[in-house]
Amino acid sequence: MGQACTVPQTLNDSDEDITLPVLQLSTNTRPRPKKKAKPKADPLQDDLVVQGKLLIDSWALSPKKLCLGGVPIDQNETVQGIPASIFVPLERHQDEALPPKPPFALIKAGKPDFTGNWICSGVSGDMDDLMTALEVSWARRTAARCINYGKGIAIRQIAQRGNEFIVDCLGTPSVFQQRFHVGRGAQETAGPNGKAILKPVWEHGYVLSIYQTDVDGTSPPSTWKQYFDGEDLVFQMLAPNGDTGFWRFSRR
Repeated sequence: MGQACTVPQTLNDSDEDITLPVLQLSTNTRPRPKKKAKPKADPLQDDLVVQGKLLIDSWALSPKKLCLGGVPIDQNETVQGIPASIFVPLERHQDEALPPKPPFALIKAGKPDFTGNWICSGVSGDMDDLMTALEVSWARRTAARCINYGKGIAIRQIAQRGNEFIVDCLGTPSVFQQRFHVGRGAQETAGPNGKAILKPVWEHGYVLSIYQTDVDGTSPPSTWKQYFDGEDLVFQMLAPNGDTGFWRFSRR
């Protein structure tokens, strides 16, 4: 690197050769290579995934690339240079929409046991809209409204053995008994308007869900569900257009 050279100096009025170190740069000297800068974090990627949730601006993704509602996307594709694997499905908060699970004490053989004598203790939903969607006549809708849609008088007597059910619907002008076996497809039984066809299944393992149509096809199909909310039994009816009514039953 450096070499010493002799420089004449005068010291104390006498001439002497004094050797001083003088740094001379060699022409072969090369500067030290600069350290490679660490790659900067991708702010876009950090913004897209925050605590397991997907935050997306309208310019970032096209509908074909986005994973909506749990539908998988191609892990080998990239969106504007960003690996598709960093994207996560949008949360749809399904757990919030699901009925509550039954208490452990009300489960028998792995299924909720609805056996009991139940009386309606509460009604909620737009019942008139529901009945209109089901094409119930004005006279019957008026009669139902006069008895507050069965609150305090509607009774469900349920005998259950595993997937076999006998349900007596009492206390209202429409009195009938339904017999069915969950998981055996379409079955004919009684209904509020006469003979009906039921297709009973278990939803999520603990919600009894039944698609019901009249044998003569005079009324629109409906779906009714039955599940526990705490110690109470909830009966939910849905029209094809989505109108819904709820009846809450307590043990007698």
